[in-house]
Amino acid sequence: MNDVRRIAIVGAGPAGIYAADALCRSGVDLSIDVLDALPAPFGLVRYGVAPDQKIKSVAAVLGRTLARPEVRFLGNVSAGVHLTVPELRRHYDAVLVATGAPESRRLDVPGADLPGSRPAGDFVAWYNGNPDRPPAIDLGRHRVAVIGAGNMALDVVRMLVKDVTELVRTDVPDDVVPVLRARTVTDVFVVVRRGPEAVRFTPPELRHLGRLPGVDLLVDPADVAVPAGAGEGAAVRASAVDILRGRARAKIADRAEMLRACFTQP
Repeated sequence: MNDVRRIAIVGAGPAGIYAADALCRSGVDLSIDVLDALPAPFGLVRYGVAPDQKIKSVAAVLGRTLARPEVRFLGNVSAGVHLTVPELRRHYDAVLVATGAPESRRLDVPGADLPGSRPAGDFVAWYNGNPDRPPAIDLGRHRVAVIGAGNMALDVVRMLVKDVTELVRTDVPDDVVPVLRARTVTDVFVVVRRGPEAVRFTPPELRHLGRLPGVDLLVDPADVAVPAGAGEGAAVRASAVDILRGRARAKIADRAEMLRACFTQP
């Protein structure tokens, strides 16, 4: 009698693969299929992190789980399209859905649908070579606003202002390079809806941004005043606020591009 339990995991990003790893360590005799709509695994690690990020090395760790004999990766398989949920349930003892949030949130402000207003996910998919990416992004603008208080916002900013000669050393797609090289962006405004106490930037990402050659990171001192009683949260967040305050004291150098952090509601 075959006592092997068959498990389907829908989604080959970090969540799905970590789930597969945990199941492999459970001591139960399992056969695990990890399904993904994209042809390659690793989800946001491959398609959602800027190509200059060292975090992409985590793909090697995730790959070790997919290389286990009891685990099989099946790409180009869309649950609900190629296989229905009833079919999955019929062929597997358990089905785990780990697809994350595939759609970008719409910005609920007037003008959100005007030309030139794009979800960050579109830009990220484009510069990462996602098979479902949109056509080339128009970077023929001088001033760009990036709305967000997390590391994805900083990834977008770096791709807008970083020297292209550094980016070509990464795995940025070949057809993206000429568009980045021809960009005309000179001013980038990072808009954070709440105050500095709510930022989710990690200190290394902020420091990296402040050290980019030819870029000035500017912060209005009034924007980094944390209201009494608001609290600065965890040490990581407090450190990020300290970095922003340090940039508020910095003098403006004679450089080509300006990066301004603003704390206001769009």
